[in-house]
Amino acid sequence: LGGILFTLEPVTKTPKTQDFLAEAKRDLEERKAKILSEGKIEKINDELDRFILDTQIGERKFRLAYYVIRQKNGGATLVGSSNLDDKTGLGTEIEKIAKSFK
Repeated sequence: LGGILFTLEPVTKTPKTQDFLAEAKRDLEERKAKILSEGKIEKINDELDRFILDTQIGERKFRLAYYVIRQKNGGATLVGSSNLDDKTGLGTEIEKIAKSFK
């Protein structure tokens, strides 16, 4: 499994990272997912924050990387998912996409 969900927003509607984390956890609870580990919110740069949730639904384990992008002219949220045991470097690619947002 691997995928990306990208949502563009006016900067005024882009959620605060702490709010996005709370929303993500609520969504996972509603889906009956178990959160295996929760990374701290990290400030990648002045425009980009990230947090990671390792989750399990049934027997399947996933790593979900969440990004909040806030720039002068707009914002976005980005969620990338991969199998928790994935060694393909998908997480690195997702972060490159988040950093390249203009």
